[in-house]
Amino acid sequence: MADQLSHFPLYGEINRGSFWVLNLAPVTSGKTPSIALSEDQAVFVCLRSGNAWIEDGNGDSLGIAPSEMVIGLTGKGSAAIRRNASTDGVVVGFRKSVFQQSLEPHRPTLIPQLAHLIFSEPSGPLVSVPLPDHIQGRWTDEFRNPPVEGAAATFWFESKVREFIAICCFNRTSHQSEFFCSRQKRLAADRIGRTRAYIEAHFDEPLDLTALANHVDCSTHYLSRTFSEATGKTISQFLREVRIEKAARLLSSGRYNVSEAAVEVGYQSLSHFSKAFLKEKGCLPSRFNGA
Repeated sequence: MADQLSHFPLYGEINRGSFWVLNLAPVTSGKTPSIALSEDQAVFVCLRSGNAWIEDGNGDSLGIAPSEMVIGLTGKGSAAIRRNASTDGVVVGFRKSVFQQSLEPHRPTLIPQLAHLIFSEPSGPLVSVPLPDHIQGRWTDEFRNPPVEGAAATFWFESKVREFIAICCFNRTSHQSEFFCSRQKRLAADRIGRTRAYIEAHFDEPLDLTALANHVDCSTHYLSRTFSEATGKTISQFLREVRIEKAARLLSSGRYNVSEAAVEVGYQSLSHFSKAFLKEKGCLPSRFNGA
């Protein structure tokens, strides 16, 4: 039952109609099911707690934290929202054409990244927008407890959706723009730092990219892309660098031979270890003198 109630519509029917609102509730037992999104949907994801990530069906994916809202347009691929058990929040969706028509007159005043997302062909990448402190959590409670029912609820939900758009879609002041950039950089730097720390702690184990992405609360695609952009190395290259540095210290100590050092840092194949060592140090491990 927990799984069945982990997400359900608050207004409209998901992936249908001009717009809809979906509830995301924490899961107390069982699996945390993903939420399939159909093509040509404009989706806003706003969390109160937990973490999730969205895959837009266009080849882009992005992690979502409670301090931000993520906006995306779904394509012809398999679009979905994936989440952790503690995820608590709401998803607001629009038919793409309705969303575009609503914002077309205001295109010059939209956040540039959002304008690119909405009006470019093909759609631009997913957009992350920082949420003011007074917004976080409030929308979730209000959407779950509308003050009116029946026909009046349609007008109420429409007004709340317009509030979403007004706060998240339009250009900010210079101070807000600076805050946006700083927040994005801080979130990215935090994920990269946690990734480095995880690899340092698990360097002698086989690389499990899915487990690593879950650890830092984002998708594998997003993690791989942002890590490479930030460090200039792939995750596999960074792991190789960590392993070989540790192996070099073991060899320099004089207490380990080449085979023992290879096993200690996670290599089961001596030939693979030798090739990796040569790439990092410019010599074979048997010729390394530690100088």
